[in-house]
Amino acid sequence: MSFRRSQKPPTLDAWNQALGHLARRDHGQQELREKLIQRGHSPADTDAAIAALIERGWLNDARTAQTMSESLVKGRGYGPRKVMQTLVERRKLSSADAKAALTTLDEQGLDWRARADALLARRRVRPDDPQAWAKLARFLASRGFPMDVCSAAARDRLDALRAEAKDAPRDDDGDDDSEG
Repeated sequence: MSFRRSQKPPTLDAWNQALGHLARRDHGQQELREKLIQRGHSPADTDAAIAALIERGWLNDARTAQTMSESLVKGRGYGPRKVMQTLVERRKLSSADAKAALTTLDEQGLDWRARADALLARRRVRPDDPQAWAKLARFLASRGFPMDVCSAAARDRLDALRAEAKDAPRDDDGDDDSEG
């Protein structure tokens, strides 16, 4: 009896490859289909593997959209537009599943304005900079927040920074204490 290793590792079939992808993270049906076909599996084998995964409940686009939307909002600080774009364009989920996930977040009481305020609290801009408001608003817009939220949150953050600067003690009182 010989225990030689084969020179070439056996190729994984579509089922095992799909399980490997799902073990790492949730995937949508279309995203998983594209990955399997890209790795050389036939469309028939790919569709059979995906159908079996759906039948067992291991592949569910609605659940994937929900978990990914929560992760994008809490982990990356994305607003609703960026979440929608990421789910539909990058993760290949249907727009209906993405909208349902965002609706669920809203129903759970997610306050987009509070999320925007929390993101801006970590941003540093000079309150006397004439472009400060635009910088803050652009930052939030790039994260996918609606323009009304961007505008109001940037204005409030800038007002808070100006109030802090006004209340802060100044060292330049006119006396030159460095010379004795």
